[in-house]
Amino acid sequence: MKNTLDHTIKLIILIQLVLYFYLFIHYDIIHFNYISLISSLLYFPFAIIILKYKIDRKTIYFGLTAAVLIRILFINNFPLGSDDIYRYIWDGKVQYNGINPYLYPPNASQLNHLTSTIIPGKVNFPEMKTIYFPLSQWLFYLGYSISGEEVWGLKLLMLLFEMITVTGTLFLLKIREMSAGYVLLYALCPLILIHIGIDAHLDGYGFTFFILFLLFYLKPADKNAIRKIISLIFLGFALSVKPAFLIALPAIFLYESDIKRKIIFPLIPVFILAIQFIPYLSTPDLFQALLKFARNWTFNGSIFNVINVFLEHNQKSRLICLILYAISFTAYYFFMKRRKIEFDLYYTYLLLLLFSPVVHPWYIGWLIVLLPVVPRLSGIFYAALSSITIITVINYQLYGLWQEYPLLIFIEYIPVIIFLTGELIFYNGGKIYYKN
Repeated sequence: MKNTLDHTIKLIILIQLVLYFYLFIHYDIIHFNYISLISSLLYFPFAIIILKYKIDRKTIYFGLTAAVLIRILFINNFPLGSDDIYRYIWDGKVQYNGINPYLYPPNASQLNHLTSTIIPGKVNFPEMKTIYFPLSQWLFYLGYSISGEEVWGLKLLMLLFEMITVTGTLFLLKIREMSAGYVLLYALCPLILIHIGIDAHLDGYGFTFFILFLLFYLKPADKNAIRKIISLIFLGFALSVKPAFLIALPAIFLYESDIKRKIIFPLIPVFILAIQFIPYLSTPDLFQALLKFARNWTFNGSIFNVINVFLEHNQKSRLICLILYAISFTAYYFFMKRRKIEFDLYYTYLLLLLFSPVVHPWYIGWLIVLLPVVPRLSGIFYAALSSITIITVINYQLYGLWQEYPLLIFIEYIPVIIFLTGELIFYNGGKIYYKN
């Protein structure tokens, strides 16, 4: 039986390799869509087998090798599912030329001398200044320094970060005495392969810092708490890529027993995040674009979309969702028994996604990076079903029509909400997907 399951896992991995090689040969938006959907469907049996049965070491090595090969395969391909990377390259080019990346939007006349055949013509929202934090800007600068306007510099950097993420996850699994095979839940997750490996969204850098935060935080700390301080610095770096895991600060406050640590430790990541802005504080309207994005943009929201159908008012719907999330966040910590910090981060972030007005698939990646140490069907279904949102992107690229489909959002979210509810109510049940 065990040999049969190992062969099944290897077969699925081999099929994935063939699918992505086929995409490499037929690299267009239509095939990108098909491969994304088929690959995501294969993730269901793949994940269930990994969670229910312990796979052998050779299969794990084969899976990790395949994960690296797929990423290398597309290292010189510009993304199809998103044009964000053009903004990354542009921001890197601007700073490489000694100009503050927060000072001008891409279409500003002051930057005309930096114009090329690629950028800023392909940069999205060229009338808006950048929304990305300083640490991301420095990574963009590094990527541009390596390869200029070629995409492989940023993708090579991403590959190195991804390898650190996987290595850190393996150490985390060892600390928690869990199966090393669980690492494949992240390394071969189609959402990660598509949106981090191929499209190179900067969230991949954040995943690395977040895993390093957990790794150092969960290691036995010495008397001077050096490891925990290092972990909180890494959390600050993760927040510098995407600030969503500010929700980790209350968890740190609750998990620390010493009153001084309760106060000081949550401030360390905030300090790391804040000091990065010091060189740019003189920039007029530094956060203008970020605030505009936060106030107005919507995509793939679940509870937000339901509320907005009735209110038809973006700002009021956002405010209600924020209040509801604050209530659910507080209720979670009030009613749920303290367990392990990674579980609390998983569930509070999943709740945040459910109430958020903007849920791009790569945002879900912050949940998937926790799947190896928090193996839950809610995350597995979310990771797989979110691939159907690519239909909106394809219609926009082919026909210039940006339209969301309520039925697809329903299909995506209902299983996630059902499993989430079951997991919170029957926490000790469902051993099929939590086998140490």
